[in-house]
Amino acid sequence: MRIRHLQPRNLRPALVISALTLVARVVLAGLFATAGVAKLLDREGTRNAALDFGTPKRLAGTLAALLPVAELTAAGLLLPAATAAAGAVAALLLLAVFTVAIAWSLARGRAPECHCFGQLHSAPASWKTLVRNSALCGLAIFAFAGSVTAHDASGVVWLGELDGPELLALGTVVIAAALLVVGAITAYAVAAGAGFRWY
Repeated sequence: MRIRHLQPRNLRPALVISALTLVARVVLAGLFATAGVAKLLDREGTRNAALDFGTPKRLAGTLAALLPVAELTAAGLLLPAATAAAGAVAALLLLAVFTVAIAWSLARGRAPECHCFGQLHSAPASWKTLVRNSALCGLAIFAFAGSVTAHDASGVVWLGELDGPELLALGTVVIAAALLVVGAITAYAVAAGAGFRWY
């Protein structure tokens, strides 16, 4: 029986897992794409951040060039269903490297600028950064597990399985999420302009 023939009360578990996996992939892809582009536009800042985290000077320039490429590659792999598992692994490895570097710096009593999103946002590394990265690692693990076990992780097919009310509900959730993100960014910008510190 095809998933779309199931009654709503059956909750369509395979479809729900596929949808959640797709959301996790899109969120990770968006974050890594934003971070990669931001770093490409601020190569000098990325190089300085690499130096602050202890990268040897002779390797800092190379790392500043390769890191955004790796992030953009992970973002690109996450979107197609055929390469989503590889993208999730790439994202997890990058996050693990970032987390270890931050934890090592904090353990030595240092809090260099993370420069995670280039000039868009940069703040001293802290335990909050570790918590955030840990949560993203969990999201990457979920994206990987969902990508290798879901019968269909294609966003196009998934949307085709939804009926009218479900599409309306999905649209409502997407709009609400977009408004939430815009509101959060606006609040952050206002607070930053007022001199409020988040750490």
